Amino acid sequence: MKALLAELWPLLRRQRRRLGLALLLALVTLLASIGLLGVSGWFITATALVAGALATFNLFAPSALVRGLAFVRILARYGERVAGHAATLGLLSDLRVRVFGRLLREDAARLARWRDGDLVARLAGDVDALDSVFLLSLQPLLVGGLAGAAVVGLLAWAVPAA
Repeated sequence: MKALLAELWPLLRRQRRRLGLALLLALVTLLASIGLLGVSGWFITATALVAGALATFNLFAPSALVRGLAFVRILARYGERVAGHAATLGLLSDLRVRVFGRLLREDAARLARWRDGDLVARLAGDVDALDSVFLLSLQPLLVGGLAGAAVVGLLAWAVPAA
């Protein structure tokens, strides 16, 4: 794992703006989803309490918040997917340039040990396996950690005794 990170770290640094944008949009998506759950729970609870008490309740504010947060979540999810895939494709491009550059420096006798198809299949398989490193491994882990820290910070601020 250390060797993999040592090889990938310079490539990840080259794509840090795209990766950062994808992380930021994923965090916005997650926070909008959390907000959507909270507002919809408030909306349902307040409506149930008001229905039995014959009181009035402003339906427009929570309804607008639900629609607004849903719209933010949709846009942030789309932007996160576009930015994440663009960063991953840039990462793969840099990785393939690096790998093929190293292969070109090898001598023919050393490369002759493998059949052409085996070498290409192994190389393509290894590079394609790294395709999902950011999208399926690093991004959810980082976003979950950031969102957890944000929720703990919000709870520490809102309910300091807890």
